[in-house]
Amino acid sequence: TMQSLGRQPQPAYSAAAFVCPGWGLQRARSTGVLRQGASRSSRPPLQYLRASATGVEAVALLKERFLQLSQESGDPAIGVPENVQGALDDIARQLEAQNAIKDVATTNSLALDGTWRVRYTNCVPPSNGQLGPFVGAPFQVVDIEKGSYQNRLGFFGRNVEVVLSADWTVRDGDTWIVTFRTLGLEVFGQGLPKIKFPKGTSKTWCMTYTDADTRLVRAGSDGAYSPSRALGLYDKTSGIEKDAFLFYMTREPAK
Repeated sequence: TMQSLGRQPQPAYSAAAFVCPGWGLQRARSTGVLRQGASRSSRPPLQYLRASATGVEAVALLKERFLQLSQESGDPAIGVPENVQGALDDIARQLEAQNAIKDVATTNSLALDGTWRVRYTNCVPPSNGQLGPFVGAPFQVVDIEKGSYQNRLGFFGRNVEVVLSADWTVRDGDTWIVTFRTLGLEVFGQGLPKIKFPKGTSKTWCMTYTDADTRLVRAGSDGAYSPSRALGLYDKTSGIEKDAFLFYMTREPAK
């Protein structure tokens, strides 16, 4: 059983609960979105959403639906069933198709600046917020002025944080090559000795959707060295493509 510091992971309920929240299953069936007797383990259809909203309203609904569905497996979402992962990817692709802020890796990079809370990823631990049997609070911190990037996984109200520090080079208008530099631990804000990553440890970050409060990133090794893969901590075929993993993040309020 997974233990959580600060919360217990929520159980994964049926994916069909995602269909038309607020309208109810009877309305979903009457509109043909959910067939009578349809399997509740099947991927939630999205035709109703596509037909009922456009533009700004559609984007807001897509973001709402994504979080409703992902949070059935906790926040951050852990152990998301494969069919639900597929549904989340469907929603993400609809959002990506409406991405309004281009060139965020270059001209509009300030749109990425700040602290972002990771709500869902299909990436391996600890990127998903899980460290061994524990679940923490995962954040990405981007400092455009300093050219620095951090993954922070917090426990005990973020008084204890695992900190991965990195920087980046620009690949194209919407893509960074993020090079991992150090891994360390901070306790009540005080850093302990850091471990340096082997040279060439990096991932490709494809910034596929960005707005004022939400980011979607697709990431993968894209041929780069991965210590975790080399150590056999996860399947050697996982995360090879540059867009293998999806990250859904929301902006944290400035302190």
